[in-house]
Amino acid sequence: MELGNAILMAEIISSNDSQVDTKHPFVCAESVNRDFKPRSEGSLTGCLACWLRDGEEPFVAWQLTNRDQFHFFFSRFKELSSNSLVLYRRAIITFTITPNIGFTTMSHHSDDQLLQAGSDSFWEPGNYKRTTKRIEDGYRLCTDLQTLIQERAEIEKGYAKNLKAWSKKWGELIEKGPEYGTTEAAWKGILTEADRLSDLHLKVKENLCTDVMHQIKAWQKDNYHKTMMQIKERKEMEDQFKKAQKPWAKHLTKVEKCKADYHAACKTERSAANQERNASSDSSLSNDQLKKMQDRTARTKDEVNKCRERYDQALQEINKYNPVYIEDMTSVFIKCQEMEETRLRFFKNVLFSIHKCLNISEDPSLPQIYKEFHHTVNNADHLKDLKWWSNNHGVNMGMSWPTFVVTYSKSSKMKMNRVGARAARMAALVCIPQTTSKR
Repeated sequence: MELGNAILMAEIISSNDSQVDTKHPFVCAESVNRDFKPRSEGSLTGCLACWLRDGEEPFVAWQLTNRDQFHFFFSRFKELSSNSLVLYRRAIITFTITPNIGFTTMSHHSDDQLLQAGSDSFWEPGNYKRTTKRIEDGYRLCTDLQTLIQERAEIEKGYAKNLKAWSKKWGELIEKGPEYGTTEAAWKGILTEADRLSDLHLKVKENLCTDVMHQIKAWQKDNYHKTMMQIKERKEMEDQFKKAQKPWAKHLTKVEKCKADYHAACKTERSAANQERNASSDSSLSNDQLKKMQDRTARTKDEVNKCRERYDQALQEINKYNPVYIEDMTSVFIKCQEMEETRLRFFKNVLFSIHKCLNISEDPSLPQIYKEFHHTVNNADHLKDLKWWSNNHGVNMGMSWPTFVVTYSKSSKMKMNRVGARAARMAALVCIPQTTSKR
């Protein structure tokens, strides 16, 4: 944990007191630069509040056992500075307290969670790369969207092909099958619907591939310029971010070094002080040895003061430069946001185009297909079919009923056959046309 900051959380542990509101956990936070002493003691029947000091383990700072105590400290909230006790009655929340800057509160149900400072913050060195990576992600998303559309177009094409094959198969089966009449025509109406619907889905496929795919490819080409290594637009934004962050990063490096030196000096000073304290009770050590330890402790204290001054100076320098850093980084970030806004708007329009292609219910030919299909089925007339069957296969068919047949002898049959053959030849000669030659 950095010096001057405290991140604290608390939650309801248990409650035997009806006055304690167990539905609303709260946080008690105390800055590291101010001592905090509880007003009174209390049993652990209410809310547990903890706080952290630099270099120390968490411990119980306060126990609230009734609502009166809670309201007392909550009413004091508005009167206390950012370096004092903070109470907030909400869900489990996190406080970050920084001297001379203030504090932020954050509910774990709120989008403000994104504002919490930390190593994952946009302002930390190099973390702008998530924003520049979004540019390359935009290029990849264009490709992914084209793949998505291409696969859907293939599905439409396959469905149309299957409808055609199914229609052909059942057309042959119906022709050879036992169905007949107007009902047979109604069966074939299903196949007609399939053929026309197949044409409609082929049209969807063509619209997806020609209109929408072409639109995405053209936009991707105009807005992203890919090189061998990366997207040109991403590199340009990263260069601008680096330029904006470089001076501030130097200040930050100096602050980190000064902080490390200061903490090391404090550790050395504490060690020297402990040795001096232990030596003062050791009778075996001479006065010269004690004097050397005292001098060493004094030198370490001086070094602590010097390191602290350098640390404070480095913090002042970086805080002075912060507004410039924020302005420069924000300027580049806004450019990235504008690029992303353009992509998001374009993608929304493309998705509307896909919706238009796939929404065949808006195609004027679709209602006509099913109107004619309904008309065909409605034309099926069982009375006509029954009458046709009766005329062709039933009681209304003609019949050569049996009559009396005269029998003849074999010689009489042969004579009748010769007479019949001669008559046939004469009839054939009469039917042969006569031709005239041109001289």
